Amino acid sequence: FCREIAHNGASFSPCDSIAPTLLPFLQPSLPLFDRVHFGLGDKTLVKMIASLQPNSTKDTFQMDAEHHGTDHSLTFRMSKGPQVYASYLQSITPSLALGGDTLFDFSEGGGVFSLGGKYTGGDWTGVAMLAQYGQICLVQYIKHVSPGRMALVADLVVNPLTLDSQTALGAEVNMKQSRFVTTVDNGGKISALLESRVVPNAVTLLLSGEVDHAKDEYKFGYGFQLNL
Repeated sequence: FCREIAHNGASFSPCDSIAPTLLPFLQPSLPLFDRVHFGLGDKTLVKMIASLQPNSTKDTFQMDAEHHGTDHSLTFRMSKGPQVYASYLQSITPSLALGGDTLFDFSEGGGVFSLGGKYTGGDWTGVAMLAQYGQICLVQYIKHVSPGRMALVADLVVNPLTLDSQTALGAEVNMKQSRFVTTVDNGGKISALLESRVVPNAVTLLLSGEVDHAKDEYKFGYGFQLNL
């Protein structure tokens, strides 16, 4: 069983183990983020996420179910709206996987779908996706500089109809007692996440920040993860 709570705009990765709990310092005027994980066997994981805002009309809820087989993966998600999302990824060869996903919004009575593929080389991974009836094309390249230690990522999102595009560069560094992730996009927005294991396998400190120079906006989040 895994339960996470974050505060003040923090954005954290999913729990690495099956039984952590993360607790924040609470202030009534700031948003509260709560996440609960539990497993159904060795191959299925269920996640429930809730975000409580000072303005109750902005509260959100989401439930995910993930199943990972020997050569495929299936994801189902339901969120406020209500919205329903489903995705399926199938391995074609040891290096190539193809799949697709769909999202349906009941409040608007419409949905979208996308198709994509993933190829894994010796020390790199490439991802390509076509979404929203061909209006969005995503290409991602991941270079594993040091397997398990450091990876570099480049993203390109293009609208083939208008030729509008957005790019982002990122890096992930895994150290003995910590993990650091950072990204910067073509708009100058910089995001960073630091996970530091204060007590190995017991207490983890989580810090996240975001700086948007174009909008002159700054965000900071913090939290603790306790492995029980």
